[in-house]
Amino acid sequence: MSNSTNRKVQYLAGICVSFAFTFTGAVISWPSPAIPKFIYGRTDVIITDEQTSWVVSLAALGALPGCYLGKVLSERAGRRRTILSASIPGLLGALIILFTKSPLVMCFARLLMGISNGVTAVVTMIYLTEIADKEIRGALGMLVQVMMNLGSLAMYSIGPFVSYKVLNSIVLSLSICYALMCLWVPESPYFHLTRGKIPAAKKDFMFIKNTKDEAWADEQIHTMRVHVQANMENESSMKELFTNRKYWNAIYIVTGLKILQYMTGSLAIQSYVEMIFRHTAKISGPMVSIVYGFVQLGAGIGATFLARYFGRRILILTSCTGVALSLTTIG
Repeated sequence: MSNSTNRKVQYLAGICVSFAFTFTGAVISWPSPAIPKFIYGRTDVIITDEQTSWVVSLAALGALPGCYLGKVLSERAGRRRTILSASIPGLLGALIILFTKSPLVMCFARLLMGISNGVTAVVTMIYLTEIADKEIRGALGMLVQVMMNLGSLAMYSIGPFVSYKVLNSIVLSLSICYALMCLWVPESPYFHLTRGKIPAAKKDFMFIKNTKDEAWADEQIHTMRVHVQANMENESSMKELFTNRKYWNAIYIVTGLKILQYMTGSLAIQSYVEMIFRHTAKISGPMVSIVYGFVQLGAGIGATFLARYFGRRILILTSCTGVALSLTTIG
C-alpha cells in the first residue's frame, strides 16, 4: 500500500452506501410497532390477521428477485447506478404505505421494498469489496450489519410512541436519505475496467484511494486490469457453480450459514418482537423491544472489533452456541 494514500474516502463511501441497510432494517422491523397499531385501532387501516401476515412476509419474498436483479444491473449499468436505482422501489413502497388504506396495496408496497432490499444486499457488498483495501474490507462489511441494526432500533425505540403516519414517514425519510447520501459516491474502478474505460477507472481509483500519486495509480490499475481480464476469460456460469467440485466447499459453507441464520427465526422475531413480548413479558412490549434493539446494535458493533482479535470462525461458533441455548430456553 502506498504511503501517499489514506482511507478517508473509502470509509465515507462505505458509510454512505451501507446506510441503505438502515432502510433495510427499518423495513424488516416496521411490522413490530405497526401491528399493535392495526390490532388496537390506532390507524385508519382495516386489516385482518391473515392480511397482516402477508404484508409482513412479502418484503422477504420481494428480496428474492431483488437479489437477481441486483446482480444483473450491477454488471450492466454499474455499481453506482444500481446503488442509486435500488432506492427507487423502496421509495415508492414507502410512499404507497404512507398514503394507502388498502391491505392489498400495502402488500404490493412491501413487495417493492423487498425488491429494493434484495438489490441493495447484492450490489452494496460487491461495491464495498471492490473499493476497500483488504485491511478494512471486513470492518466495512460488518458496518452493513450495524446499519441494519440501527434501522431496526429506530423502529423499536420510536415506532411504538408515534402515530402510524409518523412511523411511515420515518421509513420514507430513510430511503430519501440513502439516495441523497449516495449521489456523490464514485463508480467502482473494477466496473470501468470491465468496459475498457481505463482513464475513468484511474480517475475514480485515485479519488477513492485519496492519492495524487499517478505512477502508483497506474501500477495498481495495471494489476487490476490483469485480474479483470482473467476473471472475464474464466467467468463461471450458474450451472458450473453447482457442477464443478472446486466450488462446492464455498457453496456448502455460505448456504449452510444462511440457512442457519434464517432457521433461527431471526426475521420473524424482528418483525413480531413487540407482539411476542406483549404476550410473554411482565414489562411492556415496547420497552423490551427497545432493549432488544440496543442489544442487537451492540452485538453488531462489538463483532466489528472482536473479529480483529478472535477471527470470524470463533465469532460464528460462539454466536451459533448462543442462539442454540436461547432457542432451547424458550422451548
